[in-house]
Parts: sequence; C-alpha cells; structure tokens
Amino acid sequence: MTHNTKLCMEKPRKVGAKWTNKHIAPDEKIETFELGDELDYDGKRDQWNGYDTETYAHVIERYEAKPANGASNV
Repeated sequence: MTHNTKLCMEKPRKVGAKWTNKHIAPDEKIETFELGDELDYDGKRDQWNGYDTETYAHVIERYEAKPANGASNV
C-alpha cells in the first residue's frame, strides 16, 4: 500500500471487503518515470511527463470528424 487508513480518500465500509469478498479493489498503480533517478524535483512532478502528442492529434481528428450540428451517428 502507498498510504495508510488515515490518509485514504475512499469511504470506509461497514463490513470490509476482506470478509465479504465483494469488490476487492486492486492495489494502486505507481507511476514510473522514463528517466528514473535522473529527474530533478520539478521533473518528477511535471504533469506533462510522458505526454504523447500523437494521442491528442487522434482526439482532434475524431472531434473534427463529427457533424457540425451536433447530431450523433446513431
């Protein structure tokens, strides 16, 4: 775990998932940086680290392909 019970942002359950076997949440995903230990303080906290412009270009293409009047392709 990356945090303790006090720092958890999820609502506590009446009966824990451990005993009910219902919706046992997966462990948290810890992001890894491409450059590892080479990043400085600001580099580790950079919100654009790993940003791929090709992915956003695909989103723009889909947006422009939609009809101008807002009608969906149903």
